[in-house]
Amino acid sequence: MSHLIVKLSQRPATLANQITIKHTLAALFMAYLMAVSYAAIATPTLRFQNFGQTLQAEPLGTNDWLLSNGHRVYTNGSVIVKTAARITSEQLQDAYPWIAEAQLLFDAQRFRYFKLTPTGASLTQQRLDDLAITPDVLLVQPDMLQIRQPASVSPANTTREEVEAALASSGQTKNKPSANAGMNSIEPALSNAGPGSPFERYLRDLQLTPAERQSQGQGVRIAVIDDGFNLAHPLLSNVNLVFQYDVMHRALSSNTEDSQHGTAVLGVLFAQTPQLVKADLQKAYPLGLAPQAALIALAQTDTWTSHSLVQFQVAQLEQADIVNCSWNSLFLIEPVADAMNTLASEGRKGLGAAVVVAAGNEGLKLTPHSIEASVSSAITVGATNARGDPLPLSNSGPLVDIWTYGGSLPSAATKGGVAAFGGTSAAAAVVSGISARLLSVNPTLSLEGLLSRLQQTLPQPTDASNDRH
Repeated sequence: MSHLIVKLSQRPATLANQITIKHTLAALFMAYLMAVSYAAIATPTLRFQNFGQTLQAEPLGTNDWLLSNGHRVYTNGSVIVKTAARITSEQLQDAYPWIAEAQLLFDAQRFRYFKLTPTGASLTQQRLDDLAITPDVLLVQPDMLQIRQPASVSPANTTREEVEAALASSGQTKNKPSANAGMNSIEPALSNAGPGSPFERYLRDLQLTPAERQSQGQGVRIAVIDDGFNLAHPLLSNVNLVFQYDVMHRALSSNTEDSQHGTAVLGVLFAQTPQLVKADLQKAYPLGLAPQAALIALAQTDTWTSHSLVQFQVAQLEQADIVNCSWNSLFLIEPVADAMNTLASEGRKGLGAAVVVAAGNEGLKLTPHSIEASVSSAITVGATNARGDPLPLSNSGPLVDIWTYGGSLPSAATKGGVAAFGGTSAAAAVVSGISARLLSVNPTLSLEGLLSRLQQTLPQPTDASNDRH
C-alpha cells in the first residue's frame, strides 16, 4: 500500500486530484484497518507454557478452545499465575489495572499461585504475554476446565461378568441401587464380602506387624478429593469428619446423596458396621481399612485449575497426612503438579504427605507429564487381582509405584446400600487405608520410608507389565 500512496502523491495537485487522492487514501486506510481487525478476530489463538512446552489454543467458540495437545478446554477469562513467594495480591493489582481481583489459591514456601479475574471477560494473548515478562512471575496459564475422568466411574472388576454377578447378588443393576435401598437401610451383603472373600484373604496375607494389623488409623488425617460424599450413609455415619469443603459452591459442605464415586472411596477407608446390623451378620459387611482416621472431605466435580489448586491448598492447611485422589484429569496441568509436589515435600511438617493417585483404567503405559498419576512425587497405584496379577485395565509402567488389590470389593453405595467397587480407584483407596495404618503406628516415617514400607507390605507382581504397551 505504501507504493500506491507514493504514486498518488506524485500526481498533479489539482483540486480534483486532491479530492481523489484523499478519497483513495481514506478507502485504502479503511480497508487496511478492516483487514487487520478481521485477522485479529479470525485467529485469536492463545499460547502458553506447560512443563516448558508451548501449548496453542485455537478457538472453537466463546471460551471454548482446542489445544495443540488434542484436548478441549473451556476458559472463563481468568488467568492463573505462579509468582515468587514474596508477591502479594495488592502488588499484582497495582501493576495491572485490568485486574479486578487477585485471589491467592496456593501458598508454598518458594512460590504462590494466584487467580487473576479481569474487569471484563476477555482473555487476550497480550495480557498473557505482559504477565509472562513481569519480574517474579514464573508461569502464566488461562484458568481451564477439563472433563474429569474418575479412575473407576462405575463398579469395576477383573471381569465384566464378575461385576455383574456381584451387583446382581445385591439386588442392584449397574450404577443404580435397587428400589428398596433407602438412606437408613443396608443392602444384603455381596457374595465377595466377609472373611472368606478374595479381598479378605488378600488382607490376611499382607506383611503387617501385629500393631499395624490392629491399627484403625488413629491419629492420621486423610483428605479425600472426589465428586462428593453421602455422609449420611449408615456405613459412614460414625466417620470422624474434621473438615469438609465444596469448592464449586464455596460451601463448608461436601455431603450429597447422589455421589457414587466419592462415597465408594470413603467406604473402603472409613466404613463401620452400623449398629442396626445383628451381631451374627456383622462379619458379612465391609469394614474400612482406617475407620478411626480423621476425614477431610473435599468435594470437586470439575477440573478447573483454580478449583484443584484450592482443594490441594485446603488439604495442606488442614494438615493432611494422606491425600487420596482416585481420579485423573484428561491431561496434567503444571500448576496441579506443583501443588502435589508441594504437599509431598512440605506436608507432615517436612516429612512429606502421601498424595495417593489411581494409575488409571485405560490399560496404557504411563508417560511423564501426562496425567496426575505421572507426577513423580505421588504414590501411583496400579490394580491387581487377588493373586497379585496386574489387571489388564490398569495403567502400568515404571511410574506406577505400588500395586494392590483392585478386583471387586464391597463398599458403600450411593443411596445407602452396598455395591461392588474396584479398578485403580479402589486400589488407591486401599493404599491410602494401609498407609494410614502404617503412619498411625510409625508417625515419623518419611514419605520415602512410607513408600518403602508399602512395597514390603503389599505383594508386588513379578511382572508389572511395564513394557506391554
